[in-house]
Parts: sequence; C-alpha cells; structure tokens
Amino acid sequence: MMLFPERNFCSEEEVKTDLNYTLAGICKEEYRGFSVIWVTRHPLHFFKEWIDQKGIVPCERYAAATKDGRVKMIGWYMTSQKNKN
Repeated sequence: MMLFPERNFCSEEEVKTDLNYTLAGICKEEYRGFSVIWVTRHPLHFFKEWIDQKGIVPCERYAAATKDGRVKMIGWYMTSQKNKN
C-alpha cells in the first residue's frame, strides 16, 4: 500500500541529468537545504590547510596542551547561549 497513492512518483532513471555538482557544490546545497547539517562532508573538511598548521591542538589533546592556559583550536560554530548570571 502506498502512503500517497494520488501522487505519481518518477523513478530515478526517469529524471537523469547531465548536471554534476562538485563536492563543494553538493555541500553548499546541503547547507542551504538543511541549515546547519552537512551530510556529505564535515564543514571543516574544506579548512584542512588551517587545521594542519603547526600549533593547532586537537580536542583529545586539549588537557595536555593547556600548560599556560592558552591553546589554538579550530572548530565549527553551531550555537551560543548567554550566561544568565
């Protein structure tokens, strides 16, 4: 039994196109469609040259790297919350 019997769904074969997106193009469309969620790649995938810079600390080494209280990290901003105090 079909969920929407009044709808006529096309098979994937019927809607083929010559349009091919680049990886960046696919991710851009995912971002436009889903707002913050990327499915194909993590957003930081496109910042590898920054992540690989000397001095960037992965989060799993954060505690060991904070000898003077300062570290250099990179991340993807998702949301914020104001302190109620």
